[in-house]
Amino acid sequence: MAGGRSILLVEDHAESRTSLAYVLEKRGEVVHQAPNGRSALATARRERLHALILDLKLPDMDGLSVLEAVLTEAPGLPAIVVSGFGTIDSAVEAMKRGAADFLTKPIRVDNLLSILDRAIERAGEAGAVSTPPSAARAEMQKLGIVGESRAMQELFDALKRAAPHESTVLITGESGTGKELIARALHALGSRASGPFVAINCATLSDQLLESELFGHERGAFTSADRPKPGVMESADGGTLLLDEVNEMGLGCQAKLLRAIERREFRRVGGTRKIKVNLRVIAACNVNLEDAVAAHRFRPDLYYRLKVLSLEVPPLRSRKEAIPVLAQRFLDEVTATAHLPAASHAGGPGSARPLRMARQCPRVAECDGERRADDGQNADRRRGPAPQRPEGCRGRRPGSGRDEARYGGARDHQTHARNLSLREGKRASPRNWPADATHQDQGLRPSRPAFLNPEACLRAESAFRCGR
Repeated sequence: MAGGRSILLVEDHAESRTSLAYVLEKRGEVVHQAPNGRSALATARRERLHALILDLKLPDMDGLSVLEAVLTEAPGLPAIVVSGFGTIDSAVEAMKRGAADFLTKPIRVDNLLSILDRAIERAGEAGAVSTPPSAARAEMQKLGIVGESRAMQELFDALKRAAPHESTVLITGESGTGKELIARALHALGSRASGPFVAINCATLSDQLLESELFGHERGAFTSADRPKPGVMESADGGTLLLDEVNEMGLGCQAKLLRAIERREFRRVGGTRKIKVNLRVIAACNVNLEDAVAAHRFRPDLYYRLKVLSLEVPPLRSRKEAIPVLAQRFLDEVTATAHLPAASHAGGPGSARPLRMARQCPRVAECDGERRADDGQNADRRRGPAPQRPEGCRGRRPGSGRDEARYGGARDHQTHARNLSLREGKRASPRNWPADATHQDQGLRPSRPAFLNPEACLRAESAFRCGR
């Protein structure tokens, strides 16, 4: 049972606290030591705890008040109260306020450890204690869930408790927070993991099309129905169906969906045969459905049917510690997909979907610019030195008086070719060239813009050299 659990040890006697912490850490526990009540409360608000070991006599607060306050922060947390002045009254009062057990000093360490294990085990069976942080982090990474904040750990614990059940689940949260990822995790951890996972976005289809997508249609049900087609409810038979943005569904389709969920049977559009399915339904929405019910945009009976269990995904701005991890993950995906060089992250905005786009766009543009520069240098190498003007070719030397007036003072062949291509109607604008003037003033070779055709440049340059 021991290992990886987070224990809050509140003891004002430094030697006793250090000794007991050493024993617990040797078993693999994560021990948070607190010498007084205020420190204990601060730790309880900050950390995810699996147990509390509390001395009743503290220098700044009453131990029973600390017990009550900690259990308010973490209801159901197994708490073992220890006192050197144990009385029946104090033991009874501690048990009334939620303590799992009461021990008097001097305590036997082996007895304390066995009581601690039993208390955590009972609390875990009741769902009051979460998975140890290290184990939870490994499980979350396997499912693609990122976040070490208390909110994400609590969400993951609730997800694990909900996964084995067959009840419908309503997942709420802002757009881009990862509601479909949570739905897939529910599917993966449940008994239907071997079955299909089918998702449909209710906001992308009209009511008529949505009904056809959900339940399927028979041949001749409407004008373009030239063959029968199964719906997503049939496709998800034996697995899980995710109804994303269910708040966008029309009232007529809501009534049919309610009947299908309750009876686990439906008819295709234009059909008469009842089709039975065995599936789990998960709904997701990015608005408060209670407000939609109050505004008569969503059926209250369907709302309560979907919200048998509910999970709320916190926005990324409330778990900022996940931003660097997500940014690096999205950056790695972009570089792997586009075969770009690896790069490091540099922060990101406030939710996962904008963060993905924010990391993708500048990285692709940066690497694309590098490729263009490399292409330009390679083209210059392949081109080699400028050819000599053939005998008898007409034309003036680049940079001579008439040419300067004609081409704006260009002083090299490439600039002449570029200006010639502009004059002849190529896809470019003079506003795209101000940087080159600076390069010329510094005596540097001007860079070739990406949208200028190299072959057109060479043809224009050759034409200019030959005076045509």
